[in-house]
Amino acid sequence: MREQRIHYTLLYSMLENFIFTNFLEAASYYADRGLAVFPLLPQSKVPATLNGFKDATTNADQIQAWWSDNPHYNVAIATGNRSGTIVIDIDGAEGEESLATLEKQLGTLPVTITQITPGKMINGQWTGKGRHLIFRTNGQQFSCRTGIVKSIDIKADGGYIVAAPSVHPDGTGSYTFAEGLSFNDIEPAELPQSWNTWILAEQDKKKSKAPMSHTLPPASEAIIEACRQEVARIKPAVQGHGGDKKTFRVACLIFHDFGLSEAEGRPILEEYNLRCVPAWDERKLQHKINSAFSHAGMKPRGWKRSDRLKANIFRHSVRSYSILAVLDRLLLLFVEQCTVTQKILPCGTMPVISTVGRRITIKKWHPRSSKGH
Repeated sequence: MREQRIHYTLLYSMLENFIFTNFLEAASYYADRGLAVFPLLPQSKVPATLNGFKDATTNADQIQAWWSDNPHYNVAIATGNRSGTIVIDIDGAEGEESLATLEKQLGTLPVTITQITPGKMINGQWTGKGRHLIFRTNGQQFSCRTGIVKSIDIKADGGYIVAAPSVHPDGTGSYTFAEGLSFNDIEPAELPQSWNTWILAEQDKKKSKAPMSHTLPPASEAIIEACRQEVARIKPAVQGHGGDKKTFRVACLIFHDFGLSEAEGRPILEEYNLRCVPAWDERKLQHKINSAFSHAGMKPRGWKRSDRLKANIFRHSVRSYSILAVLDRLLLLFVEQCTVTQKILPCGTMPVISTVGRRITIKKWHPRSSKGH
């Protein structure tokens, strides 16, 4: 039944747009125009690759391989300078009202490529169709901003949009282009300077709030990636179905269990937020981050770092069959675990050369208290 619905909505998209006969053709079409694409799970906004938008590419062989694995994968376009695009994402009637207010302040937006997004079902109510207004960046550095005003998001560096003829998760239809406003018809317009200035000013406001770190040392790339992959496997939060608690638990996973700083973990939470129905605005997202840092869990902050290292030791050592690799990883685990739990080791500076040549210098170790011994 679900497969029939996918084919039906795809056919609807074909008839309305007269462009695509399948998802692979759509992905290849975008890539030919310099837009970096990657697959989403069928009828979903969830990435089908481990690294999500970071895997986006214009490489024809990789695109062919992805959609050969599953021809029903939805299509996503990475926004920002990866594809040279910035997208104003307007969500339903409330978003159109916000856009009208902004155009009075900043000037009317020029005609540009426009994608029609199917409406969402929230508490049994249909929100109405939305729009993606796709502009070119001209090399300007923009960041994603959820809820820049009510029911309007900015999709740029670090984000993506679901692209036609993808099927909406709610089954309300497929993504299509407005008549005469597809990539076949026109080129993306350039944002007026007044809009550029305003978006960048809002972006700077967000950066000016000093991100929280809360004492743990910076996480390694491997730990950050392990956190990103774990969050990617979590289903999106849906309003009216425990969405508030679910998003808070995801924030706790990122900032408490993995012990990431706000700078390290916010991009992961924002990726997850893109899949939530509806997405949380900036104020509410920040509140969840603050609450996660205040959360007193049963285990110490950062406990998943050491668990991840333990798992990696044996997985990699079995693969390499090298006792030297095992010893090397055990050494790294020892150093990381001491840092995470803030243990105090015997005095002296201890330069260590591991069994495969890695050098680690541990500075200023202080003696344990000798009282009671």
